[in-house]
Amino acid sequence: MLKNDLLKKLYREGSSSASLVFEHDAKVWVMPEDAVEGGMDMYQPSSRGGASIKKSIIKKHKAPFYARSSKTEKLNIELNRDVRKQLQDLLQISDFHVATYMGELWTSQNDKAVLQIYGDNEIYAYVKVTTNAENAKRFESEAKALRNLRDAGIEYVPRVIGLDLDGEVKMFAQASDKPMGQDVRLEFNEQILDIVKDLVNKTKKDIDYKDSAFCESVEFLKTQMDVFDKEQQSIVKKGIEMVESFDLTFAFSHGDYTPWNIYYVKDEIRLFDLEYCSDSMPAYVDVFHYLSQTALLGKRFTAQCAMREYEHRLEMISEYVDDPRTTFICYLVWVISFYIKRAEGNIDRIREALDVWVEMLEYLIKYLK
Repeated sequence: MLKNDLLKKLYREGSSSASLVFEHDAKVWVMPEDAVEGGMDMYQPSSRGGASIKKSIIKKHKAPFYARSSKTEKLNIELNRDVRKQLQDLLQISDFHVATYMGELWTSQNDKAVLQIYGDNEIYAYVKVTTNAENAKRFESEAKALRNLRDAGIEYVPRVIGLDLDGEVKMFAQASDKPMGQDVRLEFNEQILDIVKDLVNKTKKDIDYKDSAFCESVEFLKTQMDVFDKEQQSIVKKGIEMVESFDLTFAFSHGDYTPWNIYYVKDEIRLFDLEYCSDSMPAYVDVFHYLSQTALLGKRFTAQCAMREYEHRLEMISEYVDDPRTTFICYLVWVISFYIKRAEGNIDRIREALDVWVEMLEYLIKYLK
């Protein structure tokens, strides 16, 4: 049976229909057995191995031996009737499938699930759900950011359908036109950069460094030096010293701009999952998050290989970013701070990532000018 309390609130036992439950890397996907292929659109693998698992589940999930070996399980559960009614009222549709994704629960910020609301041939919406009051506040913040972006003429972000934060299960619904069956593209090209350029041009603001969200991240990082060894402390302190000396322009940042948080409609990019967005980050930091995450997670590069990828792309990046090295240093200082704060003291879980980011920061500081 489902182990997580939130999932237990979303689903009920004793159903005459079956759902498939798939677990991978401490993450869980639940989808109706009669609509598995559409439900697996929720699974966005970051490696070839993950992509292979996804295809195999779609083709072989009914085979008992394969189900056991791939950590899938068939359960007689279905969406709770009250939750379905809540979704119907929020979305104003009645006939739909629901697939659910829940990430690792080692931080309170992950105490939420994402529901994909879909039909046989299209995805209608994504709905974030939680019973956690702090996460409900994040839903409100994200909804406000999306509405502000659309008011600024940015139409490639999700349209907010609605918020329902009064019940025990709190919901935040966003419309989607994502085509079903679209694979993740590990690309880094002008189109990826053009989106960031447009965001920056439409959201730039003239504020002091001390009034920015970026400054808050830097100040927090100053209090966390004990998570690093002596050599790493020297590198991080130098990075902080440098970013505080830079003359920065601030703009909106997606916060998690990656190949897994975009999709394409007629070859035009759409953004989604702006949960970690900010309206006052150094302009163009999203470029370096996209580049780094594609290299480190998508291509499984080492820190050195990731920096070689940066140097390989530098000429193209320089057409958009006036001082790439400065912005990359700002990005690394921010991402280190962000993940330490998000870890809520569970530093061992992010130790490997911290080591990689500090190594990249050292490379920028010492070897690239």
